[in-house]
Amino acid sequence: MHLKAVEIKNFRNLDEVSLSFSPNVNIILGKNAQGKTNLLEAIWLLSGNKSFRGAQDRELVSFNESTYFIGGCFDENGEESVLKIGCDVKGEKPLKKVLRNGKSYKSARALLSAAQMTVFSPDDLEIIKSGPSVRRNYIDILLCSLFPAYAKTLSRYNRIVMQKNALLKAQESRENIEIWNSQLALFGASVVKSRCELLKRLVPFAQKSFFEMAGEKENLDILYKCSFCEDTEISESELAEAFLEKIEKNFFKEEAAQACLYGPHRDDLTVLINSKEARTFASQGQQRSAVLALLLAKTALIKNLSGKAPIVLLDDVMSELDIVRQKYLLEKIEDFQVFITCCQDELFKDTKNNKTFIVSGGKIKSEGK
Repeated sequence: MHLKAVEIKNFRNLDEVSLSFSPNVNIILGKNAQGKTNLLEAIWLLSGNKSFRGAQDRELVSFNESTYFIGGCFDENGEESVLKIGCDVKGEKPLKKVLRNGKSYKSARALLSAAQMTVFSPDDLEIIKSGPSVRRNYIDILLCSLFPAYAKTLSRYNRIVMQKNALLKAQESRENIEIWNSQLALFGASVVKSRCELLKRLVPFAQKSFFEMAGEKENLDILYKCSFCEDTEISESELAEAFLEKIEKNFFKEEAAQACLYGPHRDDLTVLINSKEARTFASQGQQRSAVLALLLAKTALIKNLSGKAPIVLLDDVMSELDIVRQKYLLEKIEDFQVFITCCQDELFKDTKNNKTFIVSGGKIKSEGK
């Protein structure tokens, strides 16, 4: 699958953009704050996922505008697919219209799995150093892309957490709060089980990439750290029972904290290098190799499970990598359609069939045209 063309209107600083792309490498050049990442963000939204920068719809609309539009034409084995997203933020709640091959949907979730993509950004290089939320986000985005039903389960779980937190802050009675516990345990167990099962499939790909970069003297492993149960190999129903037991026994702790203290929203992924936690004991070079291995594993797993080569978006990550890792990354993604933002294109002088775009003040044009 590759993205043939895109149309964008009133999206951040991109007033009106109409571009056609190479099925190979697309280099997006420009100085900082000109709109390079905005283009990648718009393309990424066509995957059905939320902004990889954590932005809400109101933040995506151009200044003094009330609507934005993104449309993409994709080619998959000679068959065209057209995805469109329009959003109006005039009212209290943004109204979004989503079209997939002319059929209307209420949510961008309908695009999940229609256009497989993976994005690498400088923030991803902090997967190991940053807090648990970054690692949870990494696994959740991947799960949503591969299994759209997971997005519904995760959304339902998060809503229940918010409802229970509101009751805890309002100091509602224990009986009123416990009404939500069974639902919290049910959906929470499903989230944890999905994450653990995916991790089993992901780790071998990450270990292979890490081995190729670091050599046989070093090994990588990734463990799921559950906040309510040490043994995540048990069944989903047993996980739900363990979750319910944990929160019922710790009601007074949650009441004092006025927040849900246990569940997948508190879980973490532990990255180990040579059986030691990478966040604390690994060198910067080892951490970079581990993160790159994780990102490449995500790309390989999408291709393996979906049968589709995902579109790869690289947002200014090359400047964060040394020459060895730059070359390794480029070698591993040469069979994918790639969109890469950077300030200079020397790295791609030997790349065949590439196309270069110059971005300045929200205006984008193909080089040489």
